[in-house]
Amino acid sequence: MNPTFDRDVWNLTMDWLGTGETGLPEDPEKRDKIALAAQRDPDVAQVDAWRAQAEPIPEWASRVDGDTPHWGVEICNEAWLAYLEAQVLKIGKAFWFSGPGWCGDESMARRQWASWAAQALSRWLDRAPPNALSPLSAEIDALLGERDPEKAGAAHLLKETIELTGASPPGRFDEQFQELEAASRLAEEMRGKIKYLQFRCGYRWEQIVLESCRAIGDEAYRQGEPRFWHVGCCNGQIAFAYRDDPLRVPTTTGILIGLWAWLKEIPADRVSTTYPEVASLAERVRLRLGEITPVKRWLAGRLFVGVRIWLQEYDYGDLTPPRPALEAVPTLGAS
Repeated sequence: MNPTFDRDVWNLTMDWLGTGETGLPEDPEKRDKIALAAQRDPDVAQVDAWRAQAEPIPEWASRVDGDTPHWGVEICNEAWLAYLEAQVLKIGKAFWFSGPGWCGDESMARRQWASWAAQALSRWLDRAPPNALSPLSAEIDALLGERDPEKAGAAHLLKETIELTGASPPGRFDEQFQELEAASRLAEEMRGKIKYLQFRCGYRWEQIVLESCRAIGDEAYRQGEPRFWHVGCCNGQIAFAYRDDPLRVPTTTGILIGLWAWLKEIPADRVSTTYPEVASLAERVRLRLGEITPVKRWLAGRLFVGVRIWLQEYDYGDLTPPRPALEAVPTLGAS
C-alpha cells in the first residue's frame, strides 16, 4: 500500500517528523495525531519499526534526528540543498554537527548581496552613477530607470526594508516595518508586496528584490498577470522552483532516490535504468551513507520521509508540474 498523498496525511506526517526536535509532546491530542500518521502512511510505520530495532538511540543520533526536515527546515529555504547534504554526511559519519538550513538563517553571501542591493538603491536615489565596483549597481539602476517622485518613494521603502530584514530582532519585523514611511502613492501600493522581503531565508529572495526593482521601474510589468514579482511567502517561493532555481528539485529528487536505493538495497544498475537523470547523485548518496546499521537505517528512513513529503508540497504548489525525472514517488514498501 502506498501513502495517501492528501493534505491531512501530509500534516499528520509533519507532526510525526517534528518529534525529532521536540520529543513526544505532552498534549494527548498531538500524541494521537502522531500515532495516526503511522496508520495512514506505511512509510511512517516502517520507520517506527526501524526505530525500535535501533534502541538504545545514541546521543549523536538523537541530535541528527532533531534536524529531520519538518516545519522550520523546508524546501523553500536558501540552504535546503546544503542542509540535505549535511544530513547525509551526519548519518554516514555517525556524527552530529550544526549545519545550515533552518528558517530565519541566511548565508553570509546573501548578507553581502543585500548590502550591495541597498547601496545600489541609495546611489539611484541620490542620482549618483552606478558603482562600477558593485556587481548589482548597474543592473538595479537599469531596472529602476529614470528617477521621478513616485518611483523614488517606492525605491526608498524597498531600500529601508532590505536594511530592516538584516537588522530587525526576531519577532519585531512587522512592528518596525509599519514604522517605515511610504512617501509616494506607488510606495503605498507596493507596500504589501515589499513586506514579503522579511523572508530573507527563502531561496528566491534575490529574485524578489530584483523583480521589485523592475516593478518600480516598469508600470506594465507591475500591472501584469501573474504578478511573479511579489510572490515571496513560503508556498509562493516553492511555486517558482523550476524558473528561479532549476537545480533545487532535481537535486532533492536525486537525494530521495539515493536514500531509497540505500534503504531498500536497490542495485545501482536498476537505479540508472529507472532514474537515469539523477542516478549519479543517488549513487553518491549511497556511498556517503556507507554500511547499513540499525541506527543509520532509522535516521535515513526519517530523512527519506521528510524529503518525500517536501517534494509533495512542491508538487502541490508548483505552477508547472509534473516534477522532472521522477514520475512516481518511491516508497519504502516498494522493491
